[in-house]
Amino acid sequence: MARIKLKFVNKVHRNGRTYFYFRKPGVKRMPLPGPAGSAEFMAAYQAALDQAPENARYPAPSMPQSRHSTGATSLPRTGRLPARPTAIF
Repeated sequence: MARIKLKFVNKVHRNGRTYFYFRKPGVKRMPLPGPAGSAEFMAAYQAALDQAPENARYPAPSMPQSRHSTGATSLPRTGRLPARPTAIF
């Protein structure tokens, strides 16, 4: 019997059984039901491929707006307090 390597499929041996998972970088792991190569397995694999985004490895960066405050109470990015002003007499 020939072996076929499916992209993004991980094979796990646990508790005396073999499980298959669909795991694409940036996407949550999904179990694939049934024995490998069965119609149920291939339908779940195809559904997982269709559902997974193409650019999942490098998602667009997102920053919350609250990090960009420009008010007088914001501290410098170093995390230290600003230097205390000194009076000249």
